[in-house]
Amino acid sequence: MKNIINISLMTIAILVFAVSIGSAQIAEKDQFVIRVGAEGTVQVGDSSDDSEVGPSFNVSIGYGLGYGATVYLETGLGWSNYSADEDLSLAQFPILFGVNYNFAELLNTKDVQPYFGVAAGLYNNVLRRDGESVYINNEEQCTSNFGMEAIAGINFKIPDSNFGVDLRAKYNYVFSNTDGIGLETYDRSAINFGLGISYGFSL
Repeated sequence: MKNIINISLMTIAILVFAVSIGSAQIAEKDQFVIRVGAEGTVQVGDSSDDSEVGPSFNVSIGYGLGYGATVYLETGLGWSNYSADEDLSLAQFPILFGVNYNFAELLNTKDVQPYFGVAAGLYNNVLRRDGESVYINNEEQCTSNFGMEAIAGINFKIPDSNFGVDLRAKYNYVFSNTDGIGLETYDRSAINFGLGISYGFSL
């Protein structure tokens, strides 16, 4: 419960800060934006013993609401490895809904857009060895749990085009299910850092 309260407070603080500033959009008002990205991901916290950085790939589509806000839906696939067992990995497949706010007006530019965001949704995790699911006591080590993430990044718009390139860092927290088994029984968190390419358009 303490973890839920802490993450909720962090989410509220980010949203309040973002809304109070109000600025240009990552996706312009009433426009769509498609983003593809590649990141490195590593497990952190109590459940991260022996965890090493692995790759993560994601794709999202967003819609500009105006007033600096872009809502988006994102999914992807990533996995972190373990140094003691090179064949073992924890794969993650999230389905998230989120909102980003950018602060380009603070810099008086539309080409450089620092932004913060929050997202929440379902995190699907599978423990794999040599690409195959791991079973313990005849139970597959996979889980689908609710999680949240915080995002901070900078988007660089390419002048005279609809394209942008961004660098971003993410922290996600996946909540446990006390009635579950295996992976479901403990909270998990990870840090991601990487880049993406976006394209904005209107229908």
